[in-house]
Amino acid sequence: MNRDVVIVGGARTPFCEWQGGKRGDGAPGGLLKDVSSEELGAIAIRGALEKTGTSPDAVDHVVMGYALQTSDQAIFGSRHAGLRAGIPQEVPMLTLSRICGSGAQAVVTGAQMIMLGEAETIVAGGMENLSQAPHVLRGMRDTYRLGRPPQEGEVIPKAMEDYLFTNLLDSMCNSFMAQTSDEICSRKGVKREDADAFAVMSHSRTAASIDSGLFDEEIVSVETPDGVVGPKDEDHVVRGTSEESLAGLRAAFGPDSLVTAGNASG
Repeated sequence: MNRDVVIVGGARTPFCEWQGGKRGDGAPGGLLKDVSSEELGAIAIRGALEKTGTSPDAVDHVVMGYALQTSDQAIFGSRHAGLRAGIPQEVPMLTLSRICGSGAQAVVTGAQMIMLGEAETIVAGGMENLSQAPHVLRGMRDTYRLGRPPQEGEVIPKAMEDYLFTNLLDSMCNSFMAQTSDEICSRKGVKREDADAFAVMSHSRTAASIDSGLFDEEIVSVETPDGVVGPKDEDHVVRGTSEESLAGLRAAFGPDSLVTAGNASG
């Protein structure tokens, strides 16, 4: 069945630097480190429903993209986000992943459901909190029973793994995500100067949008143990950057790499 699909509105939480990174002003990130992905998703869903005047009871399906699943309840992802947002438990809820395209895929999947006549109203979006990426010990299940801590003198079988770092490396091609962008840029003739110029434009536009409140209407503030994080707290932007300053940064993956700490997305 072919049916028209429209996006009636939306909402999001503020974009904030992850705990392991630096804000645009050089200070440590982590304003949202204590808020789970599911709670961030719920806040955005509630905001979208309120802004569009949509009752939670009118929702037929929830589809949420969730790339790096970092919370201890991540397996329930979309369902917990939907339930926390007040959507009835009878409503089916789907969590999916297409890495960086997870949120976009959620919108596509929701549209397909409507076009097929499976639903009238879909909540679709994405959620993630890299600040909560854990460190893990692979192989512990082989050695220690559930609930039994390591005993004195016992050797931990595996090194501790940074779950975020290992997920940025694709073991099938032994490349980081940024190295993939280097490869594509090489094929398409994109130069380092092009990447730096685009980054300067992006930071400049972002700073202007924050100062003018351009996106305030779509941003839902988040309450944290340290206070409320709102539209003016978006902190990834580097103000006053220039192509000259970016040109002096070291390339991440060798002299032919385009990616630096100044022009990398996110």
